[in-house]
Amino acid sequence: MNYEPTGLPSTPVRSPVVRRRQVGIFIHWGVYSVPAWAPRGAYAEWYWDHLQFRDRPTGQFHDRIYGPGFRYQDFARSSRPSCSSPTSGPTCSSARARGTSS
Repeated sequence: MNYEPTGLPSTPVRSPVVRRRQVGIFIHWGVYSVPAWAPRGAYAEWYWDHLQFRDRPTGQFHDRIYGPGFRYQDFARSSRPSCSSPTSGPTCSSARARGTSS
């Protein structure tokens, strides 16, 4: 089977969601968002994994800022989003409606 380009349609093809401008945002958020730090070229999502190497940039940053006794799991205490602010937005509104707000 070979691909044969047939050109673009004469009118743009748009889904009903796009026509009604119902576009959403997915927020990728986790405990690693608390320190929210990674060396240039790395990802903050790997923060926990990189902590095992205390002599490398992430380990050095962590020990300097939080102290060597502060564990990654300790970030969990400060990682819960707060829905107490009126500017918290629609995420907290829908969380309240489901009964899952903090």
